[in-house]
Amino acid sequence: MDIRYLELRAANKECQEKFSEIAKQMYNGVPIFEHACNYVNNSASYKRTGRRLEIVEINEYSIVVKLSSESKLEMASKSIAGFSRELLRVDQELYPDEANRLFRMFIYNSTLFRNTQIEVEELAREESREMSDVDALKKCVEIFCNGMTGSKEEAAALANAKHKIKDILHEYEQFQRLNSYAKKMRG
Repeated sequence: MDIRYLELRAANKECQEKFSEIAKQMYNGVPIFEHACNYVNNSASYKRTGRRLEIVEINEYSIVVKLSSESKLEMASKSIAGFSRELLRVDQELYPDEANRLFRMFIYNSTLFRNTQIEVEELAREESREMSDVDALKKCVEIFCNGMTGSKEEAAALANAKHKIKDILHEYEQFQRLNSYAKKMRG
């Protein structure tokens, strides 16, 4: 199994548009990047060669993808061409007027992405960063105090996050009560 991680950035280096904003765009009820990923994974070429494309993360100005293959990946960057083509096809379908297209500012010389291979160790270092207590508290305040959401999906994700935080706090509260009770019993 050959696995590669690629960081995709706008081919146009002057682009100020954000992938994180475009990621909110839906196509047939599915986020646009997820749709393009599913499209390439279901293609005859990917199935025949045992390749799989996964979106690891979507940042403001980059997308990190994981490309895996049952056989050796000779030109990993060529394997994302279908992903790019599908994004551009969907963009054209959603916005027939070129001036309104999502990716109009990303393209340079008919290319949507410039990509860089990321070493697995580098990615692991990035993933292992922990959130500080202060940042965690700020995020909790934001989650519980900000009632405004932009879409049904965002509202569902917010409700899910609130539920998970409450579950963790409830478990901790139970632990504290049981621990306190056990101390009283011991004398």
